[in-house]
Amino acid sequence: MTGFFHWHADHLFLQVRVQPRSSCNQITGLLNDGLKINNPLERKCLKIIRRLICLVILAPVTVNGAQYQQFGEVTVFYNSIKSTLIPEQVAVVHGIVRAENRAVINIAIKKNDNPAAARVTGFSTNLISQTNELVFIEVREQSAIYYLASSVVGKNEILRFTINIEIEDHNEPILLNFEQGYY
Repeated sequence: MTGFFHWHADHLFLQVRVQPRSSCNQITGLLNDGLKINNPLERKCLKIIRRLICLVILAPVTVNGAQYQQFGEVTVFYNSIKSTLIPEQVAVVHGIVRAENRAVINIAIKKNDNPAAARVTGFSTNLISQTNELVFIEVREQSAIYYLASSVVGKNEILRFTINIEIEDHNEPILLNFEQGYY
């Protein structure tokens, strides 16, 4: 990790090149190197700036809250959130159970930038190798097709997802693997 940080009373310049898996402590350490700030207000501002920079730099790459993977002409968008974050009216319409111990997995597929219908199956596995089969339902809206499933999740748990996607008019199935932490 390398970086350049310049602080002046009327401006701030920051350029940081971060390697994957850099920690917030490494980044804030870089921001502290060579700084001698005596003014309490400037120290407080710098502390806030360091926290914001860590949030921005270490945030996962997302597109509208969804991550995606490219498989040739097929793009698979995926995300998973605690079910309590879904508004009650939306949960009722889609038959989603809202509870502290439930997560919702959302998969959307595009082939050549058009929504694609598919058969989606999969399972989740926690860190002690307990598995849970995922049963996906298809949701069709005006110009979107997406697939929803639910999984049991514990507090402060990480789940690994293995999703098999069989797209109509596509030669081979797609295997999507990702993991998500729930806090």
